[in-house]
Amino acid sequence: MTKREKRKTLKNVLKKVLLETWANEKARGVSLSAFCKSHGLSRNNFYLWLNNGKTIKQISAIHRVDPKLKAKAVEIHLRYKGTWCAETISMVFKGLLSAATIRKIIAPYRSAMNLPAER
Repeated sequence: MTKREKRKTLKNVLKKVLLETWANEKARGVSLSAFCKSHGLSRNNFYLWLNNGKTIKQISAIHRVDPKLKAKAVEIHLRYKGTWCAETISMVFKGLLSAATIRKIIAPYRSAMNLPAER
């Protein structure tokens, strides 16, 4: 077993022990921040351990967007197809959606006419 594998195994064992300890402490009414302070842990890392790393950041931007905003962005794109770019559409939302997110949302609705020519 390499040094790296030993460290990884030790970390997994420590994680398992801390999660079991947290389950007991939580039943007693201890807060997460107090538990993390007493064990010298980062609250953020421990929170990730609790959720198995499934945080909202790992969900793509398109799936996090409110369906009403998504529908409005698509509707604006289809109405002003040739004249409005993603930056202009994002200005309509006043900071709720970035131009990059708008591009991802409207990508399936773009016509072949708007795609760059292949060389």
